Amino acid sequence: MADFGNQQFYEVKGPEQTPEKKSRLDRRLILRWVFLIAVIVLLIVAIIVTRNFISNFRTDRQAEQSIFDNTASEIERKVQDCDEDKKDYCTSKYWTQAALDAKNVEYCKMVGDEWLASCVDQIALDVGDAELCSALKDQEKTDCADAVLLQNGVATSSFSLCEGIIESGVNNSCVNQVAKDLAEEGNCPASGFGADQCAAQIKLSKVINEGTCLKFQISSIEYESCIDALADRDSDGDGLSDLDEIQIYKTDHNDADSDNDGYNDGVEINSGFDPLN
Repeated sequence: MADFGNQQFYEVKGPEQTPEKKSRLDRRLILRWVFLIAVIVLLIVAIIVTRNFISNFRTDRQAEQSIFDNTASEIERKVQDCDEDKKDYCTSKYWTQAALDAKNVEYCKMVGDEWLASCVDQIALDVGDAELCSALKDQEKTDCADAVLLQNGVATSSFSLCEGIIESGVNNSCVNQVAKDLAEEGNCPASGFGADQCAAQIKLSKVINEGTCLKFQISSIEYESCIDALADRDSDGDGLSDLDEIQIYKTDHNDADSDNDGYNDGVEINSGFDPLN
C-alpha cells in the first residue's frame, strides 16, 4: 500500500468568477430560456391558428355545399313541372338564374355545355372580374375576358385595360370608345385626338350615345362617322355591335340581356333563339 506519509494535498480551483461575470452568465441563461419559451409559444399559436383556419374552411365548405344541395333540390322540383321536351331548357334556365343570384360560376357548370359560356359571361360582367372567365376554355375564355376588359376599360376610360384585350376587333373598339369618351369630356390631349377631330367627336357624341344616326340633322360625312362609331362599339359586351343591335336585332345595346331571361343576347342569337322572347 502506498504510504503518503506527511505529504500535503491542495485543492485545485479554477479562476474565481467575479460578480460582473457571474451576472453576465445569468443574463445569457435567462435570455436563452426566454427565447426557448417564445419559440414554444409561437409554435402553439401557429398550431391554434392553423387548426382554426382548417375548421373555418371546413365549416364554410359545408355551408356552401348545404346551399348548393338545397338549390339543386329546389331546381329539381321545378323541372318536374316542365314539359318533357323542355326539361333540359328548364334545367339550364333555373341553374343560370341560381348562378346569377349567387354570382357563383361553379353553378354554371350545371347548365350544360350549350349555355355554360353565357352563364359565366354574365357573372363575370356583372362582377367585373375577368378572372372568373377561367371557368371557360379556349376561345370562349378569351371572348369572356375580352368582354369584361372592354366593359371595365370603357367604364374607367383606361387605355391600359384595353391593352389586355386579345381579339383585335374588341381591342380597337375599346381604344376607340375610351378615346372618344375622353374627347367628349374635353380631355383632348389624353384622347390622342387633334383639336379638330376632338371638336367633331364632341359634336357627334350626343347622336352616338342616343343610339341612332337618323334622329338628328347631321351631314352625310357625320352620318357615316356615326354609323362607323356604332358599328365599332359593343357597349354591353354581348358580342354584338351597337349598330347590329339597333338596326337588325332591335335589342338594347346597353344591356347584354335585353329580355332579362338570364341569357346573353349574343349567345341567344348565335344559338338560334330570340333574344327578345
